[in-house]
Amino acid sequence: MNSVTAALPTTLEEQERAILTARFPDDPQLISQYIKSATEPFNGDVRLQRQQCYRVARTLLDCVCDTYLPDHWRQGCLDQICLPLQRLQTLALSACEQQKLKSFYAEMQILVRYFCR
Repeated sequence: MNSVTAALPTTLEEQERAILTARFPDDPQLISQYIKSATEPFNGDVRLQRQQCYRVARTLLDCVCDTYLPDHWRQGCLDQICLPLQRLQTLALSACEQQKLKSFYAEMQILVRYFCR
């Protein structure tokens, strides 16, 4: 284990801050770790899990749109944003939830076109 991996944040809030600031830009494992810990099932509480998945997707999209972050970090966030969105597709049971997810996809598509030329 290298020294960077040993220093990776462990709590979800610490991971989120590290993602948003690209604190470890040469360690894409942080993005994977954050997604995994945030999208694991919550003791049957689908509503909480949906909220968490949206939070992760929003965090990754914010990074994609932050032009002050390194390009490879932004690309890594874009490459992995599909994971929480796929989980959301399985959790979006009602028509209202499906519409909310569809709106997020539309927003993401517009922002990615603008920020990732």
